[in-house]
Amino acid sequence: MRCPRCEGLMVMDAYLNLEGDDGQVWIDAWRCVNCGEIVDRQMMHNRRRQARLQKPVKAHKNKQAA
Repeated sequence: MRCPRCEGLMVMDAYLNLEGDDGQVWIDAWRCVNCGEIVDRQMMHNRRRQARLQKPVKAHKNKQAA
């Protein structure tokens, strides 16, 4: 897997999530060895969903007064 930020090598790490309702929860996430970006399964899902929901913005042409 390649890093979405810098295209560097991503490795799988285990992280302790202390904010869960059940107390301590271990999660697996990808970490970039170059820039330190951390991406887990939920983050990837949300980013893909957000990209699908975004509509392309059309450029407005300014009409110049003659």
